[in-house]
Amino acid sequence: MKVSFAADGIILTQDLYVSKILERFGFTSAAKSPTTPLAHGTTLTRADEEDAEARHLARQFVGAILYAAVIVPDLSSTVRVMSHVMSKPPSNFEACKKHVLRYLSGTINRGIKYNTNSNVPLKLIGYCDASWGDNHENRRSTSGYIFFLNGGPISWASYLQTTVALSTVESEVMALTEAIKEAIYIRRLLESLAQRKKAQLSFTRIQQSEALVDHPTSHRRTKHIEIRREFIKFHIGHETVKIERVSTKDQLADILTKPLRQDIHNYLVQMILHG
Repeated sequence: MKVSFAADGIILTQDLYVSKILERFGFTSAAKSPTTPLAHGTTLTRADEEDAEARHLARQFVGAILYAAVIVPDLSSTVRVMSHVMSKPPSNFEACKKHVLRYLSGTINRGIKYNTNSNVPLKLIGYCDASWGDNHENRRSTSGYIFFLNGGPISWASYLQTTVALSTVESEVMALTEAIKEAIYIRRLLESLAQRKKAQLSFTRIQQSEALVDHPTSHRRTKHIEIRREFIKFHIGHETVKIERVSTKDQLADILTKPLRQDIHNYLVQMILHG
């Protein structure tokens, strides 16, 4: 990782590491690099039969881009999708691999900037989202969250939920629970550094989630997330986090849940890296 200093901030890049990835996997410069890590609508499903050599190569590749995602948040969803199938790589894995390498080649100088203006108070802001039942093998939902401090992302994740959600609301409640847990961890870290700040959590379709939180129901289908709902209510009530509504267009965590159209992906990357 390279740290560069600007007049108003610090910039982190990984151009040297990405160059090594491209060289390691025999990539030669492309005439035109794609603007998304994976094409919109790409799906990867594990192959029926095992191939030891293909599995070995797939694990090498996923392991390499895993560290690239430290500086490229929008690569996290791709790492999640490809790691899920690397034990039995499908026939389109190699094509996706080449697509990712072309993307890295075109974004090799991309970095994260953190403002150093001491006159601007620290502000912790988070976004979280869920893509309901999008895994074709087990129909589990995908969660994603990203937190910002001093204008730059400091924590993000893209992962499959541990259980199957029976509705969009349930998947969002699961995502919100994990995001609140991460917010609590970051708050405690800031407090240990003598910086007490309230975490603000923005969430798409908050009206649905708030309805579930504020208006408990005895319907059977919501009982299994009762504990999560109470957890959310507790931390909202104690002002650990503040839930705010955000439009779908400006939901930055959407980039962590699924491959997006080029225009949406580019807009969210611009917002994540430059605000």
